[in-house]
Amino acid sequence: MNEKNYNTIAVLDTLEDKLIPQSFELIAFADKITDSDLSHTLLIVAGRNIKSVCESISAKYGIDVLPLEHDDLYLPNPELLADMLHEVIKDYNTETVILTHTIRNCQTAAKLSVSLKASSITAIESFTKDDKEYNFQRSIFNGKIRMRLSPKTSLKIFTVLPGAYTLIERRVASDADSIVIQCRVKEAPAPRSLAKANSVKRYKPLSLLSEAESGVKLEDADVIVSVGRGIGKEENIELIRATASLFPDSAVGASRPICDNRWLPFSHQVGITGRSVAPKLYMACGISGSQQHIAGMKNSQCIVAINKDPNAAIFSVADYIIVEDLVSFLPVLMKKYRERYDQ
Repeated sequence: MNEKNYNTIAVLDTLEDKLIPQSFELIAFADKITDSDLSHTLLIVAGRNIKSVCESISAKYGIDVLPLEHDDLYLPNPELLADMLHEVIKDYNTETVILTHTIRNCQTAAKLSVSLKASSITAIESFTKDDKEYNFQRSIFNGKIRMRLSPKTSLKIFTVLPGAYTLIERRVASDADSIVIQCRVKEAPAPRSLAKANSVKRYKPLSLLSEAESGVKLEDADVIVSVGRGIGKEENIELIRATASLFPDSAVGASRPICDNRWLPFSHQVGITGRSVAPKLYMACGISGSQQHIAGMKNSQCIVAINKDPNAAIFSVADYIIVEDLVSFLPVLMKKYRERYDQ
């Protein structure tokens, strides 16, 4: 039995033993759900060789960190991660486990929920507390309906929507002899289920495949013109490319359905399962505005949304709203732009 229990566990994402910066938003979520008392919060970082990473996190944020190391965690491995987390959660009598909302973390959360008989709520946007009861909010039907849910089990597994909470900055001062004493990298308990996981060998991640990119990368673009299902048909995407070409340092983005249809490569996808971007100008063309997409672009300096549906969810985050069929509107926009700037 451990000398200290951790009521809250936050699992920070890694890829090839490198932390994914967005996962630090979980610390902000944990800070709020614990009423700014992180003394019984444990950060978990999984990878192949990540103890030095854990040491830097503990020193920076003043929170205990537990490394989970295994060769097969160098690349995302949600089932193995769930097996190892299972034992940690039981060992520390944890009540709340939080992960960033991604496809692989939803798989981990689902497996933990079943194996530990815990409630699970995914894609959390916010929460309130009423008389010691927490109510969590999430969206469905592309953001048109919002749900409030209250878990009823002692153990709760949550995935938190990226962008829902502000990335927390350094919490502690640099004079911290006390930090070295109070906050340490802990040794992982030997998971009893790990031997079973190794023997089953459901799968082993081998490598990552990335598509070759041409032109300006989404993350580096000053202007992004993104396309959604409102474009109608694949050949109309040329309108999006032509609009993007009006601006220097521009790139073409897309919602997930466009990439699922193979109309654009997945390297163009903006959102939770794609890229997170913050350009000077983001034009959302025919995009309904699911929370998964909005999470990836809502930090843009200026958002222009074009959609013929006056109730489109994308309008809730837009600075400028144009209710119009984009196939009719974009040619007019390009013509007027060229006339004004003599292109």
